[in-house]
Amino acid sequence: MKFTQRDIRNIFDKVKRQAIKACGKARYDRAIRYVECATMIAYQTNEIYADDDLEELIGSLSRGLIVQSTGTPRPMPGKIVFYDSSGIDNVALTQQYLTAFATWNIELLYILNNPYSNARRAAYINDALRKNDKATVFCVPSHLTRSEAVRAIHREIIAFVPEKILLHLAPSDVVPLIVCNALSQCERYLINITDHAFWLGRDSVDYFLEFRNFGITISTEKRKIDPKRLLLQYYYPIISCQPFRGLPPVPDDRAVRIFSGGALYKIYGENERYFGLLRLLLNHYPEVVIYIAGSGNEAPIRRFIHRNGYENRLHLIGQRDDIVHVFRNIDIYLSTYPIGGGLMTQLAAYCSVPVLAFADKNISCKYIDELLPYGPQGDRPIVRGNIEEFCCYAERLIGDKTFRKAEGEALHSRLLPPEAFSRSLHTHLFGQSKQPASFVHVPIDYEAITAIYMEVENRYMHNCVYELVSVFQGKMLWLFPKATASLIRIVLKKETLLRIVSRIKKGYGLFRRN
Repeated sequence: MKFTQRDIRNIFDKVKRQAIKACGKARYDRAIRYVECATMIAYQTNEIYADDDLEELIGSLSRGLIVQSTGTPRPMPGKIVFYDSSGIDNVALTQQYLTAFATWNIELLYILNNPYSNARRAAYINDALRKNDKATVFCVPSHLTRSEAVRAIHREIIAFVPEKILLHLAPSDVVPLIVCNALSQCERYLINITDHAFWLGRDSVDYFLEFRNFGITISTEKRKIDPKRLLLQYYYPIISCQPFRGLPPVPDDRAVRIFSGGALYKIYGENERYFGLLRLLLNHYPEVVIYIAGSGNEAPIRRFIHRNGYENRLHLIGQRDDIVHVFRNIDIYLSTYPIGGGLMTQLAAYCSVPVLAFADKNISCKYIDELLPYGPQGDRPIVRGNIEEFCCYAERLIGDKTFRKAEGEALHSRLLPPEAFSRSLHTHLFGQSKQPASFVHVPIDYEAITAIYMEVENRYMHNCVYELVSVFQGKMLWLFPKATASLIRIVLKKETLLRIVSRIKKGYGLFRRN
C-alpha cells in the first residue's frame, strides 16, 4: 500500500492540527513532539518546503514557554552562540565553524543537543573546544523534557549575552527555534545544511547561510524568503579520521578501484537507475572493482549483488570513520544517484580523485559542481548530462591512468581553502553591511524530486510510518488507518525485522528514525 502525495499532505495536516490543539491546551511537550513529527514527514518526502502554520506555532510555543523579562541585558559585541544538533566528527559543518571561530579571538558558547554524541564520536570536536580558551560548552542534559530543554537553553544564552546566534540544526530539531523566536535582540543565523528539503525556522531567525545556488533558488521560490536575508557561504571538507581499516582485496594490480557512498537512501529511487550505472561499469570493464560505503537499508543493494553474481567485485564496506584513507586507496569516485553527496565529492577533490557523476534531470545531484567553487568550472563540468557522456568519460577514466591523475588534480584546485571560508563568514557576521547572495537562478524539477523521494519512502525507507508509530503509538490505528495498514505489511517482511533488531542492538529506538 503506497502513499500518494495527497496522503502525505493529509498526514502532515492532521499531525499539524494535533500540534496546534496540544499547544492551545498548554501541553507544550506534546505539541513540540508533534511539530517534530510533522517536520519529519515533510522532510522525508520533499513535497512541502515551508509551512506558515508551523512557523506561527513556533512563535506561540515560544510565548508560552519563555517569560520575557524587561531587564534582559543588551547583547555584548563579538560574543557568539553556536547551537549544534550534531556534535559528531566529520558530520555536517560543526568543525568548519569551530575552526573559524578559534581564529577570531571571540567568546563562544557552544551548545550541544544530541544524546548520540559522545567522547569517541566527537573526539576532534572536543579537542577543538578544549584548545579554544574562549569557548564555553553547554551540553543539554538528555533527561530534560523538550520544554525543560527550551528553558535551559534560553537561560544559558541570556546569561552569556551574545551578539549573534548561529543554528546548525537537524531538520526535526524544533527546540532552538522556539528559543530563538524569543531572542530578537540578537542577530540570528540559520545554517542551511539541508537545502534540498523541508525545514522550519524561516520566521525565527534573521539570516540564512546558504552554500549553493540550488538551495538559494529553493529558499526564494518555495520558502518565499527575501533574497536580502540569504548569504552565500561555501564550505570545505574537514580532513580528520580514524586509522585505515583496509579494503577488500582486488584480484591483481590491473584492477581499477571505484568507490561510492553516503546514506544508502541516496542510491535508491528512479527505478534503481543507480544500479544500472553499477551494472554498466562492472559488465563493460572486467578490471573494475567497486566499493560502496554508507549506512541505511542494505537489503536492496545486497539483492542486486546476489542476483548479478557480483560478490567478488562489488563490496559493501559499511559506514567508515576512516573515510579519507578510503579515498586515498581508490582510483575513481562514483557519485550517488538520484541524490548526490556534497561532502563525498569534496573529499574526492581533496584526495585528487576524479569524480564520475550522472544526472539528466534538474535535481540536486546535477548541481554538485557548486560544491567546488574555486577556479574555472564551465570547461570541466563534473556531472554528465546524458548516459553517452557518462560512458565516454568513464571509458577515459578507467582506461587512462594519466588522464585520471590530471582530472583529480584539476578537482583539487577547485576546493575552497579554510581561510577563505573563515574570511567570508567573518564578513557575513561582522561586516559593516550584509551582502546578500549574488546568485544564479537554477532550473529545478520539483515534481521529479518529489517523485524520487516518494518512491524511496514507499519502496525502501518507510520512515514516515516509523515516525508515526513512534509518536502516536496505539492512536495511530484510528488517526492514520492507511499508515497502520502499511506498518503491518512492512513489519511482516523479513528484512524489516532484521533492520529493527539491528537498530535495537545499536541502542536506537524501535522505530524512531536516527
